[in-house]
Amino acid sequence: MALKLGAYTACLHDRPLGAALDVLAANGLTSVEVNTGGFIPSPHCHVDLLLSSGQARRDYLGTFAARGLQLTGLNCNGNPSRLDGLSLAASNLRTAAAKL
Repeated sequence: MALKLGAYTACLHDRPLGAALDVLAANGLTSVEVNTGGFIPSPHCHVDLLLSSGQARRDYLGTFAARGLQLTGLNCNGNPSRLDGLSLAASNLRTAAAKL
């Protein structure tokens, strides 16, 4: 199995997903961990849309594949002592990940 080198998209939060992926691919990376919320906004993964539409999920994965990249992680980080919104976000994320 080949080693996959990737990056966490939070470092490119100021760019749309396609532009962020272009940067990663241009730098020879092959995998992507996408920020989905928590401490920082989630401009690269709209979990509600992915939950609601099979076509949206296929299109989302196609965005990565078109650049020779693989989605290898979904990251939802936050303060575990404040579970009010984090539990729901994590639950939704698990459901979306299972569908991807």
